[in-house]
Amino acid sequence: MKDSPEKRLARAKQNAGITRVPSGYVYLGQFIDHDITKDNRYLADATPDVRETRNFRTARLDLESLYGAFPASVPCIYEKDGERLRLGWTLEARSRNGRTIASSPDDLPRLDEGTTTDGTAIVIDPRNDENLIVAQLHVLFLKFHNRVLRLLKENDLAPNHKESLFDQARRFVTWHYQWLVLHDFLPAIVRKAVLDDISRVGSAPVLYTHWYLPADAPVSMPVEFSVAAFRFGHSMVREGYDLNGHVGGVNSHEIIRMTKRGGGIKKQLPANYVIDWSGFFGTLPGRVNRAQLIDPFITEMLYDLPKQTEEAFRFQSSLRMLPPDPSLKMIPPLPETTLKRGSSIRLPSGEEFAGKFGLDVLSPSQLFPGHEDFYERALNRRTPLWYYILQEAAVEKPEPAMATKSPPTQKLGTVGSRIVTETLYQLLRADAESFLYAKPKWIPPRFTVGQTGRDWCLDSMSKLVRFVKVEI
Repeated sequence: MKDSPEKRLARAKQNAGITRVPSGYVYLGQFIDHDITKDNRYLADATPDVRETRNFRTARLDLESLYGAFPASVPCIYEKDGERLRLGWTLEARSRNGRTIASSPDDLPRLDEGTTTDGTAIVIDPRNDENLIVAQLHVLFLKFHNRVLRLLKENDLAPNHKESLFDQARRFVTWHYQWLVLHDFLPAIVRKAVLDDISRVGSAPVLYTHWYLPADAPVSMPVEFSVAAFRFGHSMVREGYDLNGHVGGVNSHEIIRMTKRGGGIKKQLPANYVIDWSGFFGTLPGRVNRAQLIDPFITEMLYDLPKQTEEAFRFQSSLRMLPPDPSLKMIPPLPETTLKRGSSIRLPSGEEFAGKFGLDVLSPSQLFPGHEDFYERALNRRTPLWYYILQEAAVEKPEPAMATKSPPTQKLGTVGSRIVTETLYQLLRADAESFLYAKPKWIPPRFTVGQTGRDWCLDSMSKLVRFVKVEI
């Protein structure tokens, strides 16, 4: 499964003419994952008894990783007014052409910022500082909340005027986030036929016996989602990214390095590493960082992660961690860990899962072309679910584009689309505070702000990015 330049070149020739998803959605998926699931166990402690597996996040799309489950208990992430979320200031830096880039509030808040060289991010979940892109997404939502506070003071947009200004802002931000997950993220990732079936009024789930509601027992996170299907993004990670006009292209190791535990941040993020989101969410089509296609080939960088990345998954008691040591590597590497964890908790094979729910089962020649004997003998016809989902996406036909003359788009296959979509819809249906339960016909409202009277409707990540960036 380990990728290489030669494999990438061969696939590029084979898949010419297929549209790839903007990379922003890959890391938005990671941000979502950190919001709804966290397993603190070491690989050796993985157990097939899911009742013994504690989820250290709320299984709700409630931005707990941004706000905290109980905001009053984490004043360190808020400003003194108790309403605005804290931001960190970047360090003045220089661009590649020598131009000075001023310090700006575009970093995560960091421990003892301005007085020590610690640099540990002050966040609910330390995984949101495990790579530069997800860290900058966290900053984006911090700024979105603060911008919404100002917006609500000047516009009548809150659904419940009995709430405090903070609660109104949190609901506004959270409902937009939930709406974007269903109507922007999922359409970019999953097959339209599956999404249309699940989202229609009166739909019935296939993987669940019925749609659970808030009155039912708390919905558990399906391990088929958390340990297999929602790890599809690992295959979409690029070997490098064009971050902005200041540093240009950097390799993926630099994305990891520019964090506290990667060793590249001693105090604060250098200002020249602030991400230009127009290159990640499709606002500049000619300059978009397109993700790798979903398939079983995993970039070399994910085989060479620092030990601190692994520790972030179990780090829970305080903000401080062991000093970063680039010489210590994650063992086993991430792709191997994913496969071994799936085996340890006895995930069903891809064939078992598809057959159980009446979905088409891939043939040996589709799963392991040219290696059917390995499939029959070594695997004993039991393809690991994670690998199955990646290969399913690779062999199913890309979807036709909505616009005429546009190339088709590659997405998850039917099984992967079904697991991901049903799970996210189920989490929202079982949450009494989600827009899907509390006000299912809600859509992002239109509003006008600023001296120019510009109209806004934040119904895509690209629009949310522009709203946060533009002065109002």
